[in-house]
Amino acid sequence: MPLPRPGPRLRGREQQRERLLHLLDTTRSGPRRGGVALVEGVAGAGRSRLLGDTCAVAAQCGFSVAYADADEVRRAVPLAPLIAALDLRTDVEHPPLDLAATAAGHSAWLIDRLHTSLAERLRRGPVAVVLDDLQWADTTTLAALGTLVARCATQQVAWVLARRAGEAESLPAKLFAALGDAERSERVHLPPLDDRAVAELAADRLSAEPAPELLACVKGADGNPAALVALLDGLVEEQRVRVAEGRARPAGDVQNGPVPRLSRLPI
Repeated sequence: MPLPRPGPRLRGREQQRERLLHLLDTTRSGPRRGGVALVEGVAGAGRSRLLGDTCAVAAQCGFSVAYADADEVRRAVPLAPLIAALDLRTDVEHPPLDLAATAAGHSAWLIDRLHTSLAERLRRGPVAVVLDDLQWADTTTLAALGTLVARCATQQVAWVLARRAGEAESLPAKLFAALGDAERSERVHLPPLDDRAVAELAADRLSAEPAPELLACVKGADGNPAALVALLDGLVEEQRVRVAEGRARPAGDVQNGPVPRLSRLPI
């Protein structure tokens, strides 16, 4: 699967980014050292953006990057995210993969083949396995991740696994809890943006420094990056922002007017 493209500069996620880069650095620096980062955040919190940035840095640092995202449609296909990430369909060392085999109870064989694919990549250098939206992952994928992370515990594999926060009793949540107890693993939470990050993101979006009264108008985004961007774009589209002398201010009675409708947040 093609790597996600990094977007504009991340705001308010510097600490989380540094923790993921530290995982890459420690994985690359030791021949028998890997680790797991478990990224969690609500819809629109910036998980996919953060993972895209991590993929780009990993590729620049010489990692073989295996990226995929789970989705609700492919949930019916066992192991679909891992198969896409490790590109088993085009693996020249093996015949083309028949996904129907998974429905016939061949999951164990496929997990072994996924491990073999990882081992082949490791012969060329460190590997970063980056999987997004694991709240949509099928049960076989979740079981396989537990197995593969354990098998690769002493190898140069950096696992970056992300899911939407919530549903504490779900299978993805239980996998994250189990992996979080493993050695060299850590949880990476994406909380709401603080006031400084909100102001910086608003300045990026408006190409102007936001005035305090404008920042007061976007409090309804609750520090959610995607909601904030949608709200700012709505204000601009409705010509309710005035920029003068490098400063952005509300135009008209923004606070008492209807709030621009937010676009659908990314998961």
